[in-house]
Amino acid sequence: MNERRRKAGFIEEKRINMGLTQKEFAIYLDMKGNGERTVRGWEKGEHEPSESKWKKILGLPDKAPFRRSNEKTFKFIDRNEITK
Repeated sequence: MNERRRKAGFIEEKRINMGLTQKEFAIYLDMKGNGERTVRGWEKGEHEPSESKWKKILGLPDKAPFRRSNEKTFKFIDRNEITK
């Protein structure tokens, strides 16, 4: 399996395990505008994330830290508030 396909599978698996849509994943990665489309392209193996985005993806938790297992809807939180 080539490197691009391996990364594509990893990104999709990471996003799904975190319980996020492509749009939510893009927002979580601080992507603007076409972020959802970019994530879709990564997952299809059309292109790869930049080195900085790849490092950020590798550092993401396996499960979304802000999701409760009984919640059915996504809820954004302010990451800055957590560290205060």
